[in-house]
Amino acid sequence: MSVHPKSKNIMNNLANSRKSVFITGCSQGLGLELVTVFSTNGWNVIAGVRNLNNIDSRLHLPNVRLLKLDVEKAEDISALGEELADLPIDVIINNAGIFKDDNFETGAADEMLQMYSTHAIAPFLIMQKLLNNILLGSNKTIAVISGRMGSFNSYAGSGCYAYRASKAAANMITKTMAYDLRDKNVKVIAIHPGWIKTKMGGKDAKVCPRESASGIFKLINNTDEIETGVFYTFEGQKLEW
Repeated sequence: MSVHPKSKNIMNNLANSRKSVFITGCSQGLGLELVTVFSTNGWNVIAGVRNLNNIDSRLHLPNVRLLKLDVEKAEDISALGEELADLPIDVIINNAGIFKDDNFETGAADEMLQMYSTHAIAPFLIMQKLLNNILLGSNKTIAVISGRMGSFNSYAGSGCYAYRASKAAANMITKTMAYDLRDKNVKVIAIHPGWIKTKMGGKDAKVCPRESASGIFKLINNTDEIETGVFYTFEGQKLEW
């Protein structure tokens, strides 16, 4: 297999016999825990982080390679195809996310557009760039970390207009990708990670990050049991879209 020169830095010291996962939003929270869980279970991990100069010590593992990726920057996403050229990737987890609370009175266009860009557009563009990498892999699985707040049938409540709408858009993109990529034997799913005790989830959240990450790992590690086009909880239960 030919390897693009810029891919060599990503591949150095990674055991080629291991499965590989590419995860976005790994600087903190759920993304950081996903890196920890996958790497300690023997996977190679390519971890997308916003700032390579501010890295949590838990990311410094021999089977983890860091890649600068701010999903809000078009140039970072555009560079992925070249940076990871010809590198087989078994699983991609679109995890990067942001949250700003709003209500009917305070909702604003700039925040709505930022969340839509982060949660819906960025995963779509990343998959355009990395589809060939997934096709070179064995598991051929794409996961979008979404949430019940983006479901029309599994959640009801007030406020959070920008967040809910962006996650609903992410769900639709996920479901449509599952349809379009099924002939390529690529499985595409959305995952509700739970209400997690992170900076984004807040102190009242019910699920610790490691619990959520471990559940997501168990779900994705059993690729044969995953159905494409399905919305799962981190515990493996199916949700209505």
